[in-house]
Amino acid sequence: MFHGECAHAAGTGQIIVNNRPIEKFFTQETQRIAVSSALTFVKLATAFDIICSVEGGGLTGRLSSAAGSAARAEAGDVVDQAVPALDVEGWTS
Repeated sequence: MFHGECAHAAGTGQIIVNNRPIEKFFTQETQRIAVSSALTFVKLATAFDIICSVEGGGLTGRLSSAAGSAARAEAGDVVDQAVPALDVEGWTS
């Protein structure tokens, strides 16, 4: 079983996973794109910093958890207008 949660704050697009820069946690570019794709989709990739905590499962589970949690975090109070578009694409389900 795996679990993830993320928080967001106004920032420059930095993504931290388990207290490490995303480049140190997910070493492949395709993995990093998966985590940041929801922010990129709503054109906010450089507007927020995302801090994720993921645990359990293998790399794929952690990646899925981080991506979904990041989408839900950035679709929170700050960018409610993005939620319908993210729902259609399956990022917040």
